[in-house]
Amino acid sequence: MSAVGSAFILSRMIGSLASLISSMSSVFSSMSSGSINVGIERLNFATLLPYTAIYPVALVCALALARLTSQGAGRIEGDLFIAGAISLVQAMGLLLANIVGLKNVEVLVIIYLLVLCIQILQLFVGLTRISELSEPRGTLAVPIVAVLAAWLSTVIWRAMI
Repeated sequence: MSAVGSAFILSRMIGSLASLISSMSSVFSSMSSGSINVGIERLNFATLLPYTAIYPVALVCALALARLTSQGAGRIEGDLFIAGAISLVQAMGLLLANIVGLKNVEVLVIIYLLVLCIQILQLFVGLTRISELSEPRGTLAVPIVAVLAAWLSTVIWRAMI
């Protein structure tokens, strides 16, 4: 792995871990009431449900763009499959984090690292096997897709708010 790739993964891990720990403490503390306190308003989980589809939709768009620009032979169904498989890993990580609790930060870090590594591997395998990109193009496409999906999800999030 190159130094740029290692630096990218390390910076993403540190930034995501800090935001994960700070947001999980406030969300999990208010989940017992069935709603989340955001300032003055109380949001019901039914109103938050559309926001859970933001990252998978952004990931499908980023995968499709990477496939089209790299002359991959896959189709949009493969992109949906890859995004769904990655979403399952994220959901399992959040479930395990909720079971473990916030007092076990070391275990949360291990869960987060495992989820992140599995996501990166799933992106590479999905791009090379399902979208049929060559391995060198798939290697370059993984960080591009990850950054593009994160950027698209922030754009979609801001548009929805």
